[in-house]
Amino acid sequence: CIPVYNSSEYLQKCISSILCQEFQDYEAIFVDDGSSDESISIISKYIKQHHNFKLIKQENLGVSAARNNGLKNATGQYIMFMDSDDYWVNDILKRLNKVLSSHKSVDILFFNIFEDIDNTFKYHHVSSEFLGENLSKKAAIEGILSNKGYRGYSVNKVFKNTCIGKNKFEESITYLEDMLFNITCVQNATKFMGIDDCLYAYRWRQTSVVNTFGPSHMTIFEALQKIDALVPGEFHDAILVKEKFTCIE
Repeated sequence: CIPVYNSSEYLQKCISSILCQEFQDYEAIFVDDGSSDESISIISKYIKQHHNFKLIKQENLGVSAARNNGLKNATGQYIMFMDSDDYWVNDILKRLNKVLSSHKSVDILFFNIFEDIDNTFKYHHVSSEFLGENLSKKAAIEGILSNKGYRGYSVNKVFKNTCIGKNKFEESITYLEDMLFNITCVQNATKFMGIDDCLYAYRWRQTSVVNTFGPSHMTIFEALQKIDALVPGEFHDAILVKEKFTCIE
């Protein structure tokens, strides 16, 4: 599922990284969130050539609404998310499929990312406590909350469709909405696995939503409160630290 909003400058790289995959048994669902640039025309060109590409158009309702629209239309056994200004490494699907094919009981597979900062790459490495094929639910939660883990991104996780169930991204929350979604899905899951392979390129941009903290992002406190209510009490202090750091920022 790829939400799109005025991403024409980066879409070609994003789409090319999908098309170059050797593993072909997938559907790519693009949800345009009311773009006013050339994003729709770029995607439409590929829709005509690739039967597994889908384009859904909606008015500008935000990234969470776009992801929910994609979830509603997804038919696969597994769900992945991608941002339209980012891209995959060439063999991500083949490598993830190999892991999941030999670990069919895994509900959520965590993998690693690297940052593309103007073509300079910064690789994130995960602490060993979050790696392996038998992660506990506690480790899965901590891995989402911790900077030493996989963090709260939705783009570096493979979700079994059944563990998402009726869960949705909360559309009224505009910051940490993906972390909240991840924690909610963990509650529905029983089997977790983590690998350290850096398979997703997060393109760092000064003007991106996540790097421009404004008044609308004050919903971060609501997100943290909801997360606190979902996780065991032992994580309360870690969430409190995040709230305090947010106040400082």
